[in-house]
Amino acid sequence: MRGAALVVSAAVWLSSSAEALTPVAQDRHVFGREEDGFGNLIYADGDFVSTETRSAPDYAPFTATTDGFFFPFEGPTIAAQNSTIGADQLDASGNTVSQPPSNPLYGYRIIAESVYSVTFDVEHARPYTLSGQIDVATNSCWGTAEATIRLSGASGTLAGVSYTLVGSNELSEEDSVPLSTTLLLPAGTYTLEAWSRTDASGGIGPHGPDLCDVPFGERTSRYEVHLAPAPPVVPALPAPWSVALATALALSARARRR
Repeated sequence: MRGAALVVSAAVWLSSSAEALTPVAQDRHVFGREEDGFGNLIYADGDFVSTETRSAPDYAPFTATTDGFFFPFEGPTIAAQNSTIGADQLDASGNTVSQPPSNPLYGYRIIAESVYSVTFDVEHARPYTLSGQIDVATNSCWGTAEATIRLSGASGTLAGVSYTLVGSNELSEEDSVPLSTTLLLPAGTYTLEAWSRTDASGGIGPHGPDLCDVPFGERTSRYEVHLAPAPPVVPALPAPWSVALATALALSARARRR
């Protein structure tokens, strides 16, 4: 009877995987902002402010970009996101880039962010695989590039990675931090967050090596994250039970198709 119980539990585990998590809240958006060298917003025609946010209105797949300007003004993309909220998994990728104009007499500040945050309920305890990577890079003196992936629950942070690059006089810096872990999530409420942000400023007035070697360089930040149920581990069974297991799984699959 013990083998039969293993067969049944494995079949039920697989058949319920299509409803592994239920989303209850989400914040997915891209944001861009452009300022002049004095921290003021840029105006055009007396009534235009250079800040823009695009947000996901619901749980549908979300793809968006922003250049920090309202239509009809257009500039290069400074924040992007492509994400989904599935019945059994969460997937997202996003990136930001800030590169102030190369003008030593009039500096600019460019801020960009891409945010993916989903809160979801897990009805039954299950193992999940969390994987992804963050990448940050810079080749300018003033500003930051940062990225984070974090899975949290009632007890706090369960897994994640984070990295921040702060401006320096180095010609270029870059770092990549991968993430791959499997953890058991008891029934409860959890939040998966992934975000990238860049903030870069150009110089104002004359500059030289004693002030900043690379005042107008580029800062980039990127994330990619995946959360999905881990494949079940079925104990090794004697030959008769292996046949029974295969039969049970086939019957379960047939029932789901009906």
